[in-house]
Amino acid sequence: MKKKRPELYNSPVFTDFEKSKIKEGYEVEEYTHKLFPGGFSLDDSPKELAQKTKELISLKKSPIFQATFISDNNLLGKVDILVYNKKSDSWDIYEVKSSTKIKTDRKHNNIKDASFQKTNFKIIRKILRLKTSINYLNYE
Repeated sequence: MKKKRPELYNSPVFTDFEKSKIKEGYEVEEYTHKLFPGGFSLDDSPKELAQKTKELISLKKSPIFQATFISDNNLLGKVDILVYNKKSDSWDIYEVKSSTKIKTDRKHNNIKDASFQKTNFKIIRKILRLKTSINYLNYE
């Protein structure tokens, strides 16, 4: 809406706490890129991202950061990191969280989030074997 109908877009106002959480998220994302060097960072419209993801998957190119899919029902899903596993000829999903534990409350349920990604990737990409992991910060 911000690009197509700017007159209707209300820019959000973030608190200092929200700004710090966003910054923290970017720092964690930057660190994960170091853990998976040589990856493909996708940054485009959802439709373009989904197309690029499909192309990279068909070529077995990885890791793919922000791998994106759109279901037949127009559900949008983004995986933090999608990595091709040559040994098992399958794909691994890494959902990265900037928290120190896996959250399962109603507002932030990391397990449901990862399950949504895995289920929809199986259906849409017809990838038969996927390993999914939720990665979070070690506070020690």
